[in-house]
Amino acid sequence: MAIHRPPAPQYLDYLDGRADALLGDLSGLPAKIYVSRSDYVHKGSYAGERYFEPLLEAEGYHILKPEKLPLLEQLRHYKAADIILFSEGSAVHTAELLGSMKADVALIQRRQAALDVMMSVLSPRTRAAKSFDACHVLPTIVAAPVGGPGTGSALALIDAPALVQFLRSEGFAKLEGFDMAEFYKQEATDVARHLLNAPIRNALDHGTLGQQFAEFKYAIKKHHNPWLKELI
Repeated sequence: MAIHRPPAPQYLDYLDGRADALLGDLSGLPAKIYVSRSDYVHKGSYAGERYFEPLLEAEGYHILKPEKLPLLEQLRHYKAADIILFSEGSAVHTAELLGSMKADVALIQRRQAALDVMMSVLSPRTRAAKSFDACHVLPTIVAAPVGGPGTGSALALIDAPALVQFLRSEGFAKLEGFDMAEFYKQEATDVARHLLNAPIRNALDHGTLGQQFAEFKYAIKKHHNPWLKELI
């Protein structure tokens, strides 16, 4: 069965018709949007995301946090924008309610396995869709209510210089103020936030998660950020 088969053109046309009837006047909405996950501590994000947001704001991006907007407002923002950067996550699936968007779109991945799913949503609906995949997902250290790893809770580490180069070369952002040392500090802060707010004791009580916590420590000590090497 073709799980990621592109939607039929007739279906996309139908969605466009519904959007035209529901979304109303789109004037005044931001032309450039960054769809953020930076407020999520244990629901999946990438460390250092909060460093990039002010740099993007300085270039005219509106930082959109979907969890703080009604669904209709999210759709209105997507439909109006000329450029959208997605921090990969469930907000991409909101776009499935639209038949088309005029935007050029870039997806900053945090899970390698999600690429096909996310691009199957974006590619048929946007003017152009690009993806950045230089990331490493850390083992989850959050237990699900029924035991075992918590689905979707893991934090990712990205290759920040590669992301900067990607956004520059694809014309999404210049990021002229990018400072690697400052990024490292925010990345380490985000990892610390993830650790300090995790129910570590609960995780260690589960044999599988205890092993994953050991792997988490090993992974961040291997990472080239010097602040992370001193964290745990």
